[in-house]
Parts: sequence; structure tokens; C-alpha cells
Amino acid sequence: MKTYCKLGAAVLVIALSMVACKEDPIPQSNGTLDIEFVLDFNETPYALQEEVTGDDGVRFKFETVKFYVSNPELHSENQVANWQPTLIDFENSEPQIWSVPAVAQTYSGISFGIGLDPTTNATDPSSVEVSNPLSSLQNMYWTWASKYIFWKVEGRADTGSGNYDMLFLFHIGMDSFYQRSDELMRSIQVPSGESATLRVHLDLHDVFYAEGNALDLRTENETQTMDNMILAQKVNQNFQKAFY
Repeated sequence: MKTYCKLGAAVLVIALSMVACKEDPIPQSNGTLDIEFVLDFNETPYALQEEVTGDDGVRFKFETVKFYVSNPELHSENQVANWQPTLIDFENSEPQIWSVPAVAQTYSGISFGIGLDPTTNATDPSSVEVSNPLSSLQNMYWTWASKYIFWKVEGRADTGSGNYDMLFLFHIGMDSFYQRSDELMRSIQVPSGESATLRVHLDLHDVFYAEGNALDLRTENETQTMDNMILAQKVNQNFQKAFY
């Protein structure tokens, strides 16, 4: 009996020693990634209200560009990171920067949701703080039935009269119109305890004049999604491809 007791005690000591000697995991250090969204027209920096000319000779000015980005994913060998949605609004004169925490390491690319996933889209805007990107104060909500507007592009065009007398308006929403950007392949180094900046471009030229899917603003100039689903699908496809 004593022999068995001694053997059991020895096994217990060895087991405890193995637990005690096991190395603690190395804590991951964090940094911040500042994702700055900027506007272009035909790969040239653009600011709202500037006059531009399209491939078909139509002159126009953009007055409103607003969109939700959500569920971003930073890609590395062993990690995918996710964050909450935010609203990018170029009517705001401040730089449109989305600051998100990230593990300090090198990433190979980024992708993100354009709009809101169905769960987030079901949010009641009155249930969040007024400073929240999802609040009704942002003027990006239709009704409880149609829910959030995922993105807006508005402006005026001159189709030949010499005056900017034609309005264009694209308000896109509904669960089925939520989509993800293509993966933007970039080497992104997030330093420990510091911030890194990544610039993401939205080329408005490609929203209207995507190769093989160009709009004719003379006839394709307005949709609130439900009232012209075919045009909404067309311009939403272009919007998704316009980020680089």
C-alpha cells in the first residue's frame, strides 16, 4: 500500500511540475490602424462641388457622398480582425478616418462591408446614442420596413443645356444590396503602441462609368432602390468595384 501511495505522489509531483514549467503565452501587443477614405474622379483627387466631365461629355458636380463601411477584415497568415460599422460622410470637412485597434503585425490586405449586414441593418436608430453612426441624426434611415440607406450619391448635371439643371440621386439600401469590397492587397505594418495609416480611394468616375456597365445620366439618374431595382442593382455593382 505504501508503495502505491509513493507512486501516486510521485506522479502528482511530476504532473504539477509539468504545469508549473509550461510557458505562459506571449501577450500580443496592439496598435491602431487609421483607415482614411478619400475621393477621386478618374484617379485624380476630387472634392465635392468640383466640376468634372464624364466619358460621354456630361458635366456634373457631386454634392453628397455618404456610405457605411462595416465588418472590415485585416488579413494575415493567422488572423482576421472585425470591428463595428461607421459612416463615411464627405460633406464633413474633417478627414474621413476610421481608427480601429489591431494586433501589431504585418497584414497582407484588407476588405470591408459596404453597407450594413442584416443583423446590424435591423437596428432601431432610436435605441442608440445620437453620436452613434446608426442614429437617426445621420439621415441614413428610411423606415422600420426598408431600414437603413447603405450609401448615397447626389449631385447636379448639365446634359447639354449649359446649366446644372438635372438632379441625380442614388440611395441604395435593403439587405440584399449589402456586399463586400474586393480584397485590397496591401502590405500593412501596424507597429506596437503606435498607429499606421492606410488610404482607401473611392473613384466616383467608376461609379458612373464602370467598364461595360456605364450609366447614361440622361435616363439613369435616380433610384431610391425600391422604385427602380434594376438601376439600383447596376449602380450598386459599380459602387462596389470603385474602391481601390
